[in-house]
Amino acid sequence: MEKITQKKTLTKVKGILAKKFGVERKKIIAEAHLHYDLNLIDRECVALIIEVESCFGIRIPDEEAEKIQQVQDLLNYLKFAGISE
Repeated sequence: MEKITQKKTLTKVKGILAKKFGVERKKIIAEAHLHYDLNLIDRECVALIIEVESCFGIRIPDEEAEKIQQVQDLLNYLKFAGISE
């Protein structure tokens, strides 16, 4: 699998958050907290992880998913998983 840039990864994550959860794109920055800044509730965060897994063809273990609090945490995991550079 060819790695994509961090910027393209963020663009894909923004697309998921905007389309599936109605989050305004301008609010979706790396430092945004999923609960406090983007107003996602717990079940939406679980749905986000499922969408990301589907989009990128990976599996995020529950123990890792629980650590994802900000968009940057998700980007970091995708980098760790070898999805992005």
